[in-house]
Amino acid sequence: MIIAATVNVTNVSGAKSVPAISGAMSVPTIAGEAGTGVITGTVNVTGISANIGSGITAPTASRWKFNKTPIPATDGSQVIFTLPNGDGYVSGKLRVYVDGLRQIKNTDYTETSGTTFTMAIVLDADEALQVDYLATE
Repeated sequence: MIIAATVNVTNVSGAKSVPAISGAMSVPTIAGEAGTGVITGTVNVTGISANIGSGITAPTASRWKFNKTPIPATDGSQVIFTLPNGDGYVSGKLRVYVDGLRQIKNTDYTETSGTTFTMAIVLDADEALQVDYLATE
């Protein structure tokens, strides 16, 4: 598994060891003082088994929807589209693709509501529109 993120690490001491993580770890940059530290860049981690803490829940895989075709079909006049199957999406977790190219939020499309989005331009009937999103519960 490769995690590309900023990871805040506490209880770091000495040579910036992280005893709570076991396995191979590659860290390009470490900055901070004894007691706290910040790891930035790409962190490669294998073989981790840990409790992520109370109050934190990760979305289940079944909530992520990929390569779905919104409705109605592109027809050369439509700019407002709705997710299929009555699904809703979590704000900020919608990705829109036209002919396989990811569109830019607030430039190429706008999240209109929890179920619809609006394209900035009309799509031709022969353009393929697909979305990936985290469905609401």
